[in-house]
Formats: sequence, structure tokens, C-alpha cells
Amino acid sequence: MINDTDIEELKQLTSILLDPNNSVYRLRPEVLALTDLFNHSSQFTFDIANDISDGESLTSDGLAVSPKMAAMCVDDYIRTIMFIRGLNAAIIEKLNVISSRPIHVLYVGCGPFAAQAVPLMTKFTASEVQFTLLDIHNRSLSCVKNVINHFNLASSVCDIINTDAANYVIQADAKPDVIVMEIMQNCLHKEPQVTVSRNLVIQAPSATLVPQSIRIELALINTQNDLAHNQESDSPLSHKVLGEVFCLSKSSILNWQKQPSSNVLTGNKVTIQGPIEQGFQPMLKTQVTIFKEHQISNYDSGLTTPIPLSEYSNAKVDENVQFSYTLGVCPTLVAKVTS
Repeated sequence: MINDTDIEELKQLTSILLDPNNSVYRLRPEVLALTDLFNHSSQFTFDIANDISDGESLTSDGLAVSPKMAAMCVDDYIRTIMFIRGLNAAIIEKLNVISSRPIHVLYVGCGPFAAQAVPLMTKFTASEVQFTLLDIHNRSLSCVKNVINHFNLASSVCDIINTDAANYVIQADAKPDVIVMEIMQNCLHKEPQVTVSRNLVIQAPSATLVPQSIRIELALINTQNDLAHNQESDSPLSHKVLGEVFCLSKSSILNWQKQPSSNVLTGNKVTIQGPIEQGFQPMLKTQVTIFKEHQISNYDSGLTTPIPLSEYSNAKVDENVQFSYTLGVCPTLVAKVTS
């Protein structure tokens, strides 16, 4: 049922979240309010005692998290805000180029709330932007339909599709201008962000990919110092970057197409340069550029929490480490010591 009061609250929250003068670090109350709106408008219910993995799908290309887990991801508030802001900026850029028709946004892995798109549907008219919502779980799509109807946004949605995005074939008359997805963990572990991005970018190479890039870097990090760091401080974190080990972006996807078909994607070779100061250790950190200046960096989100290199390799000081990325049921970064 359409609720005018909730529609107005959604518009107000969207305006606050998009305002660049509002620090993302101070907007958790607004994201919690947004989550409350999503929860009651979606009619999404779950037994709090059940495991968050209940309802997840293990595909041939990685793990599709459960609708419950997808709903909980909205609480990762900096991530949520940055994706909304980044998608907003990507849409504006396309609108400045295309004026003869609505911009088409394909939102992959929309979950039960379509949290990155629904706020923006209150900002852009249906004649400016049309959204296709796609998810592998029918339960999520049932909930997102409730959200769309509750906020009277059906005119902004051109299609709702229940399928595995890794195998999705884009119709010739439905090429997206923007492809947005967040189906990943830090270091691109387990979830199918890489495979799905490849499938869709190859079919729609002129589309803007959101996030624009996901970079994994090897760095020497003092986590004790970092934990004492104030997120809004201008002082630098205790990081000494040794090099980029792997990157997912539109350009890297198109470059992979030039290489022989394989379930292993080649990354970079990085040397662990010593000596390592006391308190530092080699770690892998994930940097997510949503769109241009809209980024998720160190510790801003579960997506960007550094992982010790020791979980991937027993490499020592002054050794070279060759990185690659293995596709399949459990896609993951691989690190091997080389000469």
C-alpha cells in the first residue's frame, strides 16, 4: 500500500545522504532510518534465530548470499552511502550525454530492498532513468516489489528479473547505460563479482560499471596503530603499499578477453621489500572506487578490512609473490612465491 508519509521521509533521507557537505561518518542514524523504511515496506520477515546463511545459493561461479544477509548489508552504512552517491554521480554523467531517452540502469543482486536504487528513484523521474532489478533469489524480488509499490515507484522500474547474473543474456533492445552491483567480499573472496562483471561488460562494453574499480594491494600494515586511528582525522594510516596485486575494472575485463580462455586470471608480481618494522605485517587491502571520488577505503566497510597475507601464502621478506585469481565455485585470490 502506498504511504505518502514514508515517501516523504524517503525523499528527505535521500537528500541528506546525497549532500556532499554531510560527512559519511556521521550519517549512520540516517541509514538506520532508511533500513527501517525498507524493513516495513518490504514486509521482509526472518527468524532472528536462523543462521544468516539460510537461503543462500552456491552457484558454479560463487556464493550468492541469502536474502537475510543481503538485507543486513545495508547496515554497513558507509558502504551504503558511497554506493548511493557513486551511482547517483554515474547516472548524472550519463544524463549529460544522453537526452533522447531515459538512462537504463541494470542493478544486479538487488536483494530484498534494492537499497542503492530506490532512494535515487525519488530523485530522478521515470522519464530520466529506468531501472532493471535482477536477483537470483525469488524471495528477494518478492520483497523488492513490495518496496517499489509502497513508495509508488513502479513507473521507474522497467523490469524485475529472477536469474543468475553470471549467465544472464542482455537483450539487444535492453542494453544498460549503467551496470551496478555489489556481490563481493574483501579481496573478492567467494562471491561472483568478477565473473558477473565479465559477463555483463562483454555484452555492454559502453556501459558505466559501478564500482569502477576494485583494487587489491599488498601493503605492510600496523593494525594496532590503525585501530587507534580516527576515521575523520587527516593523519595517515600506518600503511606502506608494496604494489597492486589484482584489479577488477572495465579495462581489465576487456584486456582479459584478448587472452586465452582460462579459469585463472593473471595478477601482478610483488616483492615483499624488507626490513619490516616492528608491529607491521604484510596484508592485502581492498580499495573500492564506486565512481570517481566516491570511494570505500581502509576500514570504512567490511569490504575494505585488510586480510593478512599469511592466509594466502607463507611468503617471507624479500621474496617475490605472484598473484592470480581463480574462478569457479569458490572464486579467490591466489598468492604463490616465485623466483
